[in-house]
Amino acid sequence: MVLEPQAVYEKVVLGNRGGYCFELNCLLSAFLKENGFKVRDFLGRFLKGEEGIPIRRHRIMEVTLNDKKYIMDVGMGQAAPKYPLVLEEDILQEQFGETYKFGKKN
Repeated sequence: MVLEPQAVYEKVVLGNRGGYCFELNCLLSAFLKENGFKVRDFLGRFLKGEEGIPIRRHRIMEVTLNDKKYIMDVGMGQAAPKYPLVLEEDILQEQFGETYKFGKKN
């Protein structure tokens, strides 16, 4: 699998095919960087019904806007934030019946 932005663009946009988090977040990250945003890409994990802490199996990005950091993710599917989340510890952020909270792993 190739994760270069141009190859992903050709597959997803021009080829009218879907993609998964590594591909979709790759495209958004490239778009934001091209348009002057400060973006950092990360491997991440999400917890929803897991009994333990899973491996980092997901791609997300941190976007800085007006000195405030946000987490963005367009590749998680239905049960995912629809809007950027403020990257701040221990605050609850609700969107469409889902609640999100960032915290540090001890």
